[in-house]
Amino acid sequence: MRLLLTGLAIMLAGLVLLLAQVSRAIEPGLALSLFAYAAVFGGTLVGIAGLIQVLSVRR
Repeated sequence: MRLLLTGLAIMLAGLVLLLAQVSRAIEPGLALSLFAYAAVFGGTLVGIAGLIQVLSVRR
């Protein structure tokens, strides 16, 4: 369960960073955009791993 929540937190942090760039709250740049996309992708993978772990333990 901890892995699932960690993945969701990382993914949400990346999405917030992307939203801040879109709304021009922070100056968008290539490096920052790539970091945000990597955070979203990494968080998604960690969340999926956590979901698989939770589902495999319950069986």
